[in-house]
Amino acid sequence: MRKLLPVIQFSHQLVATKLQSGGHAVDATAGNGNDSLFMLNHMKKNAHLYIFDIQEQALNNTKEKIIHKFGTQEIINANRKIHFLCTGHENLKRHVHSKVKVIMFNLGYLPGSDVSIITKPNTTLEAIESGLELLETSGLISVVLYPGHDGGDKEANLVSEYVTKLNSYDYGVILYKQMNKEKSPFFIGIEKKR
Repeated sequence: MRKLLPVIQFSHQLVATKLQSGGHAVDATAGNGNDSLFMLNHMKKNAHLYIFDIQEQALNNTKEKIIHKFGTQEIINANRKIHFLCTGHENLKRHVHSKVKVIMFNLGYLPGSDVSIITKPNTTLEAIESGLELLETSGLISVVLYPGHDGGDKEANLVSEYVTKLNSYDYGVILYKQMNKEKSPFFIGIEKKR
């Protein structure tokens, strides 16, 4: 019997499906580079990947992971255009000037780092709003939320409340969550319909 997928794997399955047809992508929270690396493995050649984080350590971790997998930065840039941006994801529209197929948010804090440096509810919401404008039709915003850490519950509640009010003719919104485990991480997917 198949087990239920953890939220990250569930989000990755949806992202991989969306990237099959091509398009640019955004990792709105670089972290340790796992989502960036996953997207690069599924992106078409010559697609752009925009990687955001407020911590240089996160961008360096991500860059090292990508270079370890693909080789030198020059080889990577020959096939895919990768942009490392040391800024908050609320600045998406300042740095991304084309439509994108996928935007991934893996919220919370950088694992193995200072747990007091976390994503903030208001800047996350601003980034999601900007992301909806940048998303191409049939594109996906993938959001993994962690209500179990300090501040995570406020962010999870604000994002959940916001997405329930999105116009259902314009966006499809799904929730993937372990219902019988309090404060478990959960996934919200937003697909742009038109």
